[in-house]
Amino acid sequence: MSIESRKSQLKGYLLEIALSNLVGKSGFHNIESENGKDIILKNGSLYIRGRGGNHQCDTLGELEHNIPFAVSQRLFLEAKFKKSKTSIDVVRNGIGLIGDINQNMVTVDMETSDLYMKNYHYLYAIFSTSGFTEDAIKMALAYNIFLVDLGGDIYSELREAISDAVEKVYFERDNLSSAQLSDYKKQYRNALLHNRNPELNEYNQGIEELVYRTRKFPNLLFAYNGSSNTILLKPEKEDSFISYIKESPNHKMEIYWKDVDGLRQEWSIEPVNRNFGYYKLNFTLPKALANIIFNPDSPDGISKRAIDIKNRVFNQISLFVTDEQGQQHYVTLKYGH
Repeated sequence: MSIESRKSQLKGYLLEIALSNLVGKSGFHNIESENGKDIILKNGSLYIRGRGGNHQCDTLGELEHNIPFAVSQRLFLEAKFKKSKTSIDVVRNGIGLIGDINQNMVTVDMETSDLYMKNYHYLYAIFSTSGFTEDAIKMALAYNIFLVDLGGDIYSELREAISDAVEKVYFERDNLSSAQLSDYKKQYRNALLHNRNPELNEYNQGIEELVYRTRKFPNLLFAYNGSSNTILLKPEKEDSFISYIKESPNHKMEIYWKDVDGLRQEWSIEPVNRNFGYYKLNFTLPKALANIIFNPDSPDGISKRAIDIKNRVFNQISLFVTDEQGQQHYVTLKYGH
């Protein structure tokens, strides 16, 4: 494996840990210990029992809310930090993994008491700093794999923090052993998620700075619109948004776009009614969707296509938000005046 490939691999690991912390305010909590049933500990790593095998999970979250007519949800989170677009192979891997795990329950020989045990439905989300190939997008939509593009400028501070830390690791060395790689991930996870002081050594001197820069980045919020096009919202001022939703958890929104290098992928949400204050939520539109809206060869005008996408794709989005006291809020935003 080349040094660039090793750097990319470490960046992906660190991005997963950073995201598990950042999305903690979207109603998920991180699972980090075995339960003796479907989650087991093996060689220091967690594994989920599947129908055909056990699957390692570096980052796994559980939704803290029960949804009517649905079993409890758990989310696998995978991050790709590289220059090329994430391919269909990564999506195929996610499909196979959750397909095996979601079929691990056999009830024929169960005791009656076991039939009432809590059951889980597993979801899979792939985050990529360089977007996705068209084949990957189509496959993901067909199998409900959630894709999140972290390539926009609104995520640049997080990408730069991780890149700088990895460059510091490899500044005077060409490789890390498996033990060193595992230790670096462990030290970063413990420092970021559990406020433990890292045990510094010759190859992880940049962890403290990485933790500081990660924590400076605003919390990210998962927003759902009833499809696999998950929206990752970045509040400009999180306290303003939380203050607003406490007064009005269900309200109307307006959606705007900003032209960045002619791509127009960066969009924002603002409240229609300013009686309860003001907030701004930024998100990156999937490039495939942006290409549809701003296709110069389309006979429809840009404004008409944009309004059509807003009405069909973003007409209503929902999200869970955790405030500073740890209280959960269910929020519904509807497009229009």
